[in-house]
Amino acid sequence: MQDKRKPLQVMLDSTQKSLIDFLTKNGFQLKRQCFSLTVKKDNMKLLPEEKITIQKFDMHNNKFLDCCDFLYQYYKNSHKVVSPLTISKDQFIKEVPTKTGYYHLNKNFQIENIIFTENNEIAYICSTNPKTCPKFTQSVLLDMFSSFESIFFEADDTDWAAMDLLNQFDVDVTQSFNTYILDTSVTKNKLDNDL
Repeated sequence: MQDKRKPLQVMLDSTQKSLIDFLTKNGFQLKRQCFSLTVKKDNMKLLPEEKITIQKFDMHNNKFLDCCDFLYQYYKNSHKVVSPLTISKDQFIKEVPTKTGYYHLNKNFQIENIIFTENNEIAYICSTNPKTCPKFTQSVLLDMFSSFESIFFEADDTDWAAMDLLNQFDVDVTQSFNTYILDTSVTKNKLDNDL
């Protein structure tokens, strides 16, 4: 019989200092910080000197499934440390909550950067190129700010492209929603004794 136990996870706001202290003293380790932000164009650190060519897509565009496949692979890799993806690619694509966004092709006409959007929300960002991702992100932001006064997004510190998006702005990021995972080397008795 296969062992189906999974590590114990706790998710909580970073302001809950006493609970965080209790968890870390009892073997839980911080594995992910998630920052939720609403930003305005004035919050951008700097406007891009050069724009990168971006394309828009929606669910009727012939690139939509390619973008979903790209997102699936990126999401699977960037989240495996904290919360491994357990659904099939087909199911994942069916459950992608947004059906619009932007993409950028490299010189070989392959997708290199994607942002999925829904109105003024950036739902997902993914990339294979840390050099072009910032310019792509800035170009998308400028296009979105031409239609919306503010933009909302979340950025996990386990996701380099999402952190690149966050770093486009000069904003306070001291508060986060954190994921702690129990270090399996800590025995059950230690936890029981502290409770």
